[in-house]
Amino acid sequence: MDTATIEKKLSSLKADLAAVQGTPTEVYSRIVGYYRSVKNWNAGKREEFTRRATYRLPAGVPSASGDPAPAPAPIGGHALLWESPAEHPDHRTCEQAPTLSDVMGPASYILFTRRSCPNCPAVREYLDGTGLLGQEADVDTSEGLELARSYGVLACPTAVLRDLEDREVYRAYSVTELRAFLETVPETV
Repeated sequence: MDTATIEKKLSSLKADLAAVQGTPTEVYSRIVGYYRSVKNWNAGKREEFTRRATYRLPAGVPSASGDPAPAPAPIGGHALLWESPAEHPDHRTCEQAPTLSDVMGPASYILFTRRSCPNCPAVREYLDGTGLLGQEADVDTSEGLELARSYGVLACPTAVLRDLEDREVYRAYSVTELRAFLETVPETV
């Protein structure tokens, strides 16, 4: 074979390679007991998929294979302290917290953090700039964990804002939530 033939063959193969088209990959997922192609889902199935819960065994409970379940990993940037609110007997709901009309605004805060928490430094820095009095509780210590349990804190970072009578005014998990709340409170910070 001469050089011209090889060059012609190479250019032909490069053109063929540039025009390669594969077939679409079919993705299957299981929603209600059987696997089905995702492209055939109707709107209801898609909504159900976005709202489905992933279940995990609590840490230390043996699985079907007999191995104990691993400790919970951080989810969505929040370090998990309990598997569910039901595990904490004193868990308070939003309906039980006082409203803004009950108080003038936050006077202090408790920030619950962990050393391994990726979002804790940003929340800490924001709260330091608000002028509110506050304390930080590291839930990796026994004292911090006990305080977190007493407040019903389920994730880190959690900032519990309190009024002058030490009532909980608001609970936030990010700088965005803190900023949105503190902007609604007239001249308290």
